[in-house]
Amino acid sequence: AEFLVQAVGQDLRSLAAAIRQLGTDFPGEPLTTDKVKRYFGGRAEATSFAVADHAFFGRTAQALEELRWAIDGGTSPVLITSAFASGARGIAKLIAAPRGLSEGALAGQVGVPPWKLKSLRPQAKGFTPRGIGLALRAIAEADADIKGKAHDAPYTLERLVLTVTELREVR
Repeated sequence: AEFLVQAVGQDLRSLAAAIRQLGTDFPGEPLTTDKVKRYFGGRAEATSFAVADHAFFGRTAQALEELRWAIDGGTSPVLITSAFASGARGIAKLIAAPRGLSEGALAGQVGVPPWKLKSLRPQAKGFTPRGIGLALRAIAEADADIKGKAHDAPYTLERLVLTVTELREVR
């Protein structure tokens, strides 16, 4: 039951639909965590950082899907914009870092652990300094919007995903 709530969220209609689905597909069988994971596991793993990572890689459809799951699962919109801000700062610092640094020195310059460079490098390849600057501006605007300026946080976040993925190739 706990995993189902984590996976689907606390909305009673969503929970009822998930229970109905599981009951229909497994009549008379006990509902185990494994069965819930098989049907709804992706939702439980949706995080604000997964949304941002997909967007920075240019995977629009996956980012929007993760965003839906994160929102439906109760992830705060503020955490999502925070993940975008963290990712954009990392990319901006990587783009601006001097060439020829060792892996450890580069990680220190960028302000991330060395393992994070493996995902930042391919993300950064799609951005120019201008593109990442515009992305940072879009993230700041979305953050302000969800903190009170706008009334529809999911729409604001969807717009942010679309904007960031489009800015990958801005010259």
